[in-house]
Amino acid sequence: MMTAMMSRNRPKMAFALLAGKLYVAGAFLEAVAAAGIARGAARLLLVPGDPMGAFVLAVIGAIFLYGAYELRSGLDEGVAYLYVGIALALIFGMIYLLALGASAADAALTGDVYDPLGGMRPGLYLAVVPLAGGLAWRDRFDIKGIRL
Repeated sequence: MMTAMMSRNRPKMAFALLAGKLYVAGAFLEAVAAAGIARGAARLLLVPGDPMGAFVLAVIGAIFLYGAYELRSGLDEGVAYLYVGIALALIFGMIYLLALGASAADAALTGDVYDPLGGMRPGLYLAVVPLAGGLAWRDRFDIKGIRL
């Protein structure tokens, strides 16, 4: 039987499950590419094969998936995992975006050829999903009565 709290958190649970699966899949692809397996497919999907990048994506994915598990169990605390997952995803997305901008600035200053796809990483394009969730629920982020 679904309680009112579970039905209220159902969209958040579905979002956390989707984001978690996407981030874990991205982590798997990065790990496989780092091991030297399926390099052609990795290049096609803009996956550089970075073991630490795979670890970061796996941690973010695990946070989302655990939040979905808690929300599925009827625990309202699962929303906190969702918010932390969104925050981490956006922080690392911004780091990757800044690195991409730094590469562009370096190429402009040195006269080198700049390849924007060369700096693309799964953490950058996967951050679009948490960004959408963060924008959708921006009015509902509430920390002890302080709305963010």
